[in-house]
Order: sequence, then structure tokens, then C-alpha cells
Amino acid sequence: MKHLIKFFLMVSISITSLIASADTTQTLTIGSLPSTLSFGNSYNRSSNSGPFIDVQGNLFTGTTFYDDFIFTIPDGTANSLTSSISFGDFFGLDNLRARIYSGSTHQTGTIALDERVVGWGNTAVLNSFTSVTTVILNPTLLTAGTYTLQIKGDIVGTNGGTYSSVLNVTTPVPEPESYGMLIAGLSLVSIIARRKSKKAF
Repeated sequence: MKHLIKFFLMVSISITSLIASADTTQTLTIGSLPSTLSFGNSYNRSSNSGPFIDVQGNLFTGTTFYDDFIFTIPDGTANSLTSSISFGDFFGLDNLRARIYSGSTHQTGTIALDERVVGWGNTAVLNSFTSVTTVILNPTLLTAGTYTLQIKGDIVGTNGGTYSSVLNVTTPVPEPESYGMLIAGLSLVSIIARRKSKKAF
């Protein structure tokens, strides 16, 4: 009987830990560049006083979430804007943050330097009762690969909260030295073309 009770305790602890860490992971499909994607998440109570559930049906026993939006791109430039409107304790999110790191592993701690692309972005809050929180990740040059745009926040509204986000990915803008190389290459082609045209006469 002791072994059976121990078994049920272990199973219930495992299920509880799985429920508590049920953050949302979604794969974004980047088409041809430039590409703009809109996405977000919303949290509501499962009952009047029950745990929170997001739009994908994930159950949260706590209030802090880490949502991962994974995308794969060729070389490009990425920027993002994430916003949330809060109505005090009634409906809203607090401490809304966003960051980009390489790879697709779910991470909630500090990102290693070789994986970090953009740290937690700048957050602006307009006022206390009805607040608009905006997180901006400035244009960042990315090499071809897989990346995670992670959005973090705390559900503070008794009825839940919501946020929306936009990810823009464009082809990289050439660096000034690339323009120099292009001009030098065109000059060389022009000189060769002139010499050939002089020889033809």
C-alpha cells in the first residue's frame, strides 16, 4: 500500500510540475523577404477563481509566462514591436518584455553570450490605471538560421490579460564597405569595357 501511495504522489507531483511550466511555443513561417508576421497570446480564467488558460489551451498555475515564437530565416534584418493594454487589476499584464536568441530551446534564465541576439527590449508604460506597454526590439542583422523571439510577462488582471506582437524581417541592407566594393567592381568592369572598345576601333 505504501508503494502505491508513493507512486500516486510522484505522478501527481510530475503532473503539477508539467502544468506549472506550460509556456506557449509556436513556430512562425517566414515567407519570402520582406515578411511581416502578427501574433500574440491571451490569458483567461478557466473558472471564476481557477488557473489561467491561454488561447492554445495551455494551463498556467502561476502568473509568469515565457512564450516562444520560433522562426527560421536566410540572412536578414529583424525588428519587433510587442504591445499590451492593461486595465489595472481587472484585465492586464505587467513586466512585459521581449528578446531574441539563436536556436529553438525554451530558456527562462540568462542567455549565453554566443546565443543572445537582442537582450530584453526597452519597455514604455504610459500611465498607471489604463496603461499601454510597448516593447521595441530595434533592427538587428541576423545570419541564416533559427531564432526564438521570446515574450515574457506577469498576468496581473483577475480576468487575465493579452498582448499582440509584430515581427518584421527584411533583406539585409548592404554595409558601407559593400557599396565601396560594388563601386570598385563596376569601375573595373567599365575600364575593361573601354579598353575592349578602343581595341575594336
